Amino acid sequence: MSSENSLTEEEAHHKAVCSRLTLQSKKEGFFRQLADTLASNVDFATFLKCNSDLERFKIVATCCWDQINAELIFRGKNAEVAVQKRLEGNKYFENSDFRKALLSYCQSLVQAPVGPEIISAYTNRSALLYVMGEYQACIDDVELAISYGSPEQSKHRLYERMTSCYISLKNYIKAKVTARVAKHLAEKHDPTNTKFFKKMEKHSAAIEKGSTKPKDATSSTEGTKTNSSGPLEIISKGFTPGKVFTNASEKFNVDYSPDFGRYAVSTAKIGPGELLLKERPFACCLDMEKMGSHCSNCLIRFKVPIPCETCTHVAFCSRKCRKEAESYHQYECKVMALLMGSGMSPTAYLALRIITQSSLDKFKEIFPDLQNDPSKVIRDENGKYDPSSYFNIYNLGAMEHDRTPVDFYERTLMAVFLVKCLRINQYFQINLFKTPKPTQDEFLIGSLILRNLQVLQFNAYAITEFMMESRTSYPKSTTASVGIAIYPTASYFNHSCAPEVTRYFVGSTMYIQTIKGLDANKPIHDNYGPMFTKVERAQRLKSLKGRWWFNCFCIACKEDWPLLKTLPTEFDPSKKEEKKALKRLMALDQKYFDDGMKAMELGSPVAAIEFFKLYVEEAEAILRFLPKANFTPYKNLLLAYEGIKLCLCSVGSVFITAE
Repeated sequence: MSSENSLTEEEAHHKAVCSRLTLQSKKEGFFRQLADTLASNVDFATFLKCNSDLERFKIVATCCWDQINAELIFRGKNAEVAVQKRLEGNKYFENSDFRKALLSYCQSLVQAPVGPEIISAYTNRSALLYVMGEYQACIDDVELAISYGSPEQSKHRLYERMTSCYISLKNYIKAKVTARVAKHLAEKHDPTNTKFFKKMEKHSAAIEKGSTKPKDATSSTEGTKTNSSGPLEIISKGFTPGKVFTNASEKFNVDYSPDFGRYAVSTAKIGPGELLLKERPFACCLDMEKMGSHCSNCLIRFKVPIPCETCTHVAFCSRKCRKEAESYHQYECKVMALLMGSGMSPTAYLALRIITQSSLDKFKEIFPDLQNDPSKVIRDENGKYDPSSYFNIYNLGAMEHDRTPVDFYERTLMAVFLVKCLRINQYFQINLFKTPKPTQDEFLIGSLILRNLQVLQFNAYAITEFMMESRTSYPKSTTASVGIAIYPTASYFNHSCAPEVTRYFVGSTMYIQTIKGLDANKPIHDNYGPMFTKVERAQRLKSLKGRWWFNCFCIACKEDWPLLKTLPTEFDPSKKEEKKALKRLMALDQKYFDDGMKAMELGSPVAAIEFFKLYVEEAEAILRFLPKANFTPYKNLLLAYEGIKLCLCSVGSVFITAE
C-alpha cells in the first residue's frame, strides 16, 4: 500500500481526483461548490487532531450545520398529466401501436395520484398487456386496480380478464376462483349482459377441460425475473456452502497478511468453472440514470413498472419489491430531487442506503460494540461469518490512515448533508423547530455514514447487466452498470490483472466463478477493472494506484505481460520439451477450443463452458512446468478464460438490444 508521502505530485493529484469522484460523480451537482465554500468554516488544526469519525463529524457538523440548507424538494404526482398520458395511450392502443401505448400508460401511472386516475391507468394497461400476451403482468395490474378501489359495477370485467390470463398460463385452480368471483359480481351488477355470461361459460369449459388433463410442466403461476434460470442452475450445480462463510463455497476461506490484508484463499483444489460465491448484497442502490428502466429494489430491468405511490422518481418490478422498499424509501422519497441535485455519487447514495434500511434504535444498540480491526474477520457466537451484520461492513478496510485532511473534510461534509436529509424526512423523529442544532443521535449516525463513505470507496461493487445484440453476438457484447452494492464476503477477494475468477449478476445477486484451475492454499483473485489483456501495464498501475490506492504486484504486472492483441500465434521453440508441449496445445485447440467457440456462435453458453473447462484443465496441466516458454502466456488459453467469462455473464442478467 502506498502512503501519501511516497506519491509524486502528479500521483497525489490523480488520487485526489479519483477520490472526489467517489463523493460527487456529476459535474452539474452543487456539493463540490458547497465543500469549497464551507472549507473556511472548519478549524483544520483541531480537525487534524481527531482520532475518530465521531469527533470529525461533530467538528464539521457544528461549524457547517446552519449553512447546509437541506429542504424537501419534492416532485409529486400530477393528475392532469396522468390523464393526458392515459388518453394518449388509448389512441395508440386503438391504432395497434402497442409499444407506444405501453410507454404512455406507464408514464400515466408514474404521474397518477392514488385515487380514480390510478385505477383507470392500471385498468387500461392491463387490457393492453392481455393483448400483448403478458399474462402475469396483466394479472398484476388487475389486482392493483382492484386494490385501489375499482368500481364495484365494473369489477366483474377485471376478474374475467384475470380468469382469461390464468387459463392462458394453465393455472386452472386460480382460474376457477376468479371465474367464480367474476360470475357472482356480474349477477349482482350486470345481470342482463348475456354476452359476458357466454364468455364466462367458455372460460368454465376451458377450465374444466384443462383441469382434467395431466399437469403441464410448462405451466406458470408467477412471472420470472430472468429467462436464464435453467442454464444458471446447470452451471452452479454441485455448489456446497462453507460452514463459516455460508455464502461462499466450502473451498473458500479468508487469510491475513500485513502486506495484503485479509484476502480470499482456496482450501482445496478448484477447477475452472466452479461456483465460489453466491451472495445477495448487504445493501444496494440503483444508478439514478436507470430509475426509468430498472427496479429500484432488486435492480432487475422491468417490462412493466410499478411506480412509487408518492414520488415520480422510482419504480419497481412488482408489488413485492415496492413493499420491501418501503422500509428505506420512506426516508429517501421526498429528497430524491435534492440528492440528485447534489451530484452525489452512487457510493454516497449507498452510504445513505445502509442507514435508511435499518432503524435508528438498531444502530444505537450496536454502536458501542462496533470495532475496526483490519486483521480480524468477525464471527458470531456459532463461529459463522454473518453477511447480514453491519459489524462486518464497519470492519472492512477504509484506508483511513492514508487519507488527506481535505479528503476527510469532504467526506465528513457529505455525511453532514446526508444527515440533514434524514432529519427533514423524520428518520430521527424529532421536532425540527424545537431542535435546530444536531442531536447526539445525529452525531452517531453521521459518524457511521462517514465510516460507510470510506469503506465503500474500496469495497463497493458495480452491479452490471450483460448487453448483447443477440444471443449469439458475444464479440460485440458489453457490460453496463445498473447500480452499486456492498457484498461482505465478496469484499475479501483481492485484485489481480490476471484473475482466477469472474463475477456476474442476476439482479442484485452476485455470482463469482473460476475461469482457471487453482491449487489448495492459494490466494483467489478477482479483477477490479484493468485487465492485462486489454490495458497496458503503466496505465493499469496508474489506475489502481489512483482509484484503489495500492501498487499491483500480480504476475502480469511483475513480468509485464503483453496485451492479448500483440501475442503471437506462431512459435518456433528450441527446446525439445517445449516443442512437445506446443504440439499438444495445438491438438487441444482443435479438440476443445474450437468446439467451445462454435458453441458460443450457436448461442449455447452451457455447452461452450464445458468445452472451455476441458480445454483449460488440460492446457494448464501442459503449461504448469513451462512457465518461461516463449509461447506463454498462450493466446488461446487466455481466449478460453475470456470465453468462460462471457458465457457466464450471458446466463445472468442480460439485455438483448435487438429485442
